[in-house]
Amino acid sequence: MLREEKEGDRRSPLPRIVGATGGRPLHHVPDDQFNAIQTIVQAAVPLVLTADRGRGKSAALGLAASQLLASGKRVLLTAPSRATVATVFKHAALPPRFFAPDELLQTLPEGEVLLVDEAAAIPIPLLLKMLEHYPRCVFSTTLHGYEGSGRGFVLRFQKALEARIAGWQTVRLHQPMRWSENDPLERFINQSLLLDADAVDVRAVREPSLRGIVCRRLNRDELADNEPLLRQFFGLLITAHYQTRPSDLRQMLDAPDISIHVLEQQGVIVAVALLSREGGLAAELTAAIHAGTRRPHGHPIPQTLTFHAQMPRAAELVCERVMRIAVQPSLQNGGLGAQLLQHLLGFAA
Repeated sequence: MLREEKEGDRRSPLPRIVGATGGRPLHHVPDDQFNAIQTIVQAAVPLVLTADRGRGKSAALGLAASQLLASGKRVLLTAPSRATVATVFKHAALPPRFFAPDELLQTLPEGEVLLVDEAAAIPIPLLLKMLEHYPRCVFSTTLHGYEGSGRGFVLRFQKALEARIAGWQTVRLHQPMRWSENDPLERFINQSLLLDADAVDVRAVREPSLRGIVCRRLNRDELADNEPLLRQFFGLLITAHYQTRPSDLRQMLDAPDISIHVLEQQGVIVAVALLSREGGLAAELTAAIHAGTRRPHGHPIPQTLTFHAQMPRAAELVCERVMRIAVQPSLQNGGLGAQLLQHLLGFAA
């Protein structure tokens, strides 16, 4: 069962580290970060640490790692790359041992605590394998920031944890470390790039079934002129996918070969799909792709069929590739995805 740490929920003082804090407890860090460090140090079950960009998440990992090492614990650290954890090492007077994810799972070094930074960039099956060998894990990831949103990953990973672990914990950092609370620039970026968009609460749908479903293609101009509709659409994509970047929004609204399709019920988007029209390349270019002398940007499926499957004229044909497809999480396994795919088949025919 999930238990979330509340603000101000403090336990016993943290261990002291000579060199990291001058032999004093961490009184110099904000309460929000102090509570996160304390939770990491004392957690005996898997912990998910989340924060928006600039909240001191990686710094908290570094400070907590030093506390754990000072108390005699063997601490391991992994992340998509060593460069990703530069901030962790910057704040760790006693640095943990770093392993790349694949190296960690191949060698399985001894450790009592495993810290995983930017977990959203690591496939969930790998994270679950880490959990099998290191029951005391801290999975840290960014929710919202100028690079994009990792909310979809958090929802998926938490669902996987629920199915495997009882009593895992979560803690979220709220207080900014790099700028002031309610910073207008951060708010402007989040609103302009829809980084704070969430899927609509489907409890607004009275009858979440296949009845009353409308399948339609959304016009990009309609989305650009209707921000509530755009937020519905983009919020569902954010919820359903591991990582969504601001460039994804630009591509969806600007790319002429992308079409947007939705299922709606009572004005609420319950499923969405993005199609990318590919192929239709000239015969001369297709022949060069088949010969392996050209590899133009885009058109991955036609090019793969032409070169790897050795279908000489595949890139001359026009196809529709499903880039993304998402169904409201609480309405999944109810046939909505299949209904949307049938609509897409009719559109592509």
